[in-house]
Amino acid sequence: MEILSVLGSVQRALLGRVTPNLRAVHINIDNEQIILSFYYDKSPSEEEIELSSLADTDFISDFPGPEFKTDCKVLVVPYPQMLPGAQFYAYQRFEPCFEEILLSDNVPNEETIRVFKETDDGKNLVRYKHADELIDKLGFK
Repeated sequence: MEILSVLGSVQRALLGRVTPNLRAVHINIDNEQIILSFYYDKSPSEEEIELSSLADTDFISDFPGPEFKTDCKVLVVPYPQMLPGAQFYAYQRFEPCFEEILLSDNVPNEETIRVFKETDDGKNLVRYKHADELIDKLGFK
């Protein structure tokens, strides 16, 4: 099976099924199994899960016969977490590089500079006796 045929088939199957929540669709081929991984930013809705399943069904219908199996995975990897690597990419939405955001010319902005100055001057600080208090306050326990 040629990878261009696989890519073309998956991309065709995705037509009309890409939602704003979908970050990427990766293709991995392991022996005679083709694994389609749908990566969502937030927990996908029932409709998004169904759209992923329909895309998988449309894809495999292009390759009739018992020699190929597919596995459809629906996964959540919130932005800006890095997506895992893949052998092939059928879809990848545009996402600004986190480093570019941090290093852009407009960062820090005026508000950030003001807050830095206030904290340097000891204003608007919240103090805790123990780190556990901070962790509790932030709701991490």
